[in-house]
Amino acid sequence: MRADGDLFPVEKFEKLDRYKEHNIEVVVADLKSATTTSKSEKRRVKNETQTTQPTQRPHHSPASDFHPSPFTLHSSLDEALRLGQGSCFLLTGDNKIITWLSTTRTDSATGETFPELDPKDFSINSPRGWCPACRGHGRIYPWMLALDKQQNDTQENRDIALQLRAYGISDADDISDHGQPCPGCHGERLNRVARAVRLHFSAPAPIEKSEEGKMKSEKQGAKRQATKLKATSAPSFTLHSSPFSLSLPSLLRLTPGALLAQLRQLDQTDTRTRAITQDILPQIEERLRFLDHVGLGYLTLDRPTETLSGGESQRIRLAAQLGSNLSGVLYVLDEPSIGLHARDNDRLIETLETLRAKGNTLLVVEHDDELMRHADRIIDLGPAAGIHGGELLASGTPEEIRQTPSSITGLFLKKGIKHPLRGAYRPLPA
Repeated sequence: MRADGDLFPVEKFEKLDRYKEHNIEVVVADLKSATTTSKSEKRRVKNETQTTQPTQRPHHSPASDFHPSPFTLHSSLDEALRLGQGSCFLLTGDNKIITWLSTTRTDSATGETFPELDPKDFSINSPRGWCPACRGHGRIYPWMLALDKQQNDTQENRDIALQLRAYGISDADDISDHGQPCPGCHGERLNRVARAVRLHFSAPAPIEKSEEGKMKSEKQGAKRQATKLKATSAPSFTLHSSPFSLSLPSLLRLTPGALLAQLRQLDQTDTRTRAITQDILPQIEERLRFLDHVGLGYLTLDRPTETLSGGESQRIRLAAQLGSNLSGVLYVLDEPSIGLHARDNDRLIETLETLRAKGNTLLVVEHDDELMRHADRIIDLGPAAGIHGGELLASGTPEEIRQTPSSITGLFLKKGIKHPLRGAYRPLPA
């Protein structure tokens, strides 16, 4: 037995203080007392003994003369790992730990066991991934310390208050109504482990020139992203052989298209990285393409979910469904084109048609004329809204709706309807 770091014979094991906490370990096998069963090992030891001069000291210690058979070593390790629930020690003759072996996620220095990693551990939208001081907001707000109010007096908020006191913030009056940057994550919103993650790349991704017709803000955004990439790459030069590395928060500040271009530069020179990324990287790239395909290419990936419009939230869910390859599903969408730029409308229509082609049914509440023209069937309810509507005015294909005089939607699709309060558009100067 080994108690508190000291070995004791089992038959002479002394009583321990019952009022103190003790660390007791079981010695499973003494490998130095086992015998070598391999004939080749015996022959090697004999030859080394004959060739060694009497006045010379062997180059190995007496302990290195022992070479346990594979059966003895494996069976002892299996038994030790079974009794230790996945962990065991190897000790030298002077009772010092020389090796910590574990089949679990255990720190060899402290013996602390960690839970299995989950994608939520690296997400700003999950309690497991966000900064414990600001709860993933990136800023500290007065309500986080207003514990006198019953609605905020929860264990979760008390834990937040303890985190903030560690940074010298102990009173809600110390914070403005607009909040202040979180001293724990400095606005990056992730916990300490997630912020330490870095990916190594062979080079920064090239920033493609904006296509004709794109807004000026997109060009400026691309320049800002390039500046961010250069700024974050500097510290990695002295630490890694890869010439360029980015932290997880830096990658999340990119748009789907920019991140997709950067991931194509991922350094995969070693076999371990290739083994890890060969399955997961294509899935990530596919999801990024889906986000861009549904017209969300302008959003950065660290965008808080509460700041998204209803249409943006629906299109994000649509992008997730595109990668699921489900069929026979009924999707109900409420104006997914809200907030969508006109140039991305065709891409949204292609997305909906892709879901339909997989054998799904889409029920869409929509007022966009272009989207209605691509529908298989239109159900026109009216004639007005609220208590003045609810009647079925028309039902059929877009062409049948256009030929229905009682359908206002049909008239709109056929020749357009002028707004009753708007005059003619002013002609543009030549």
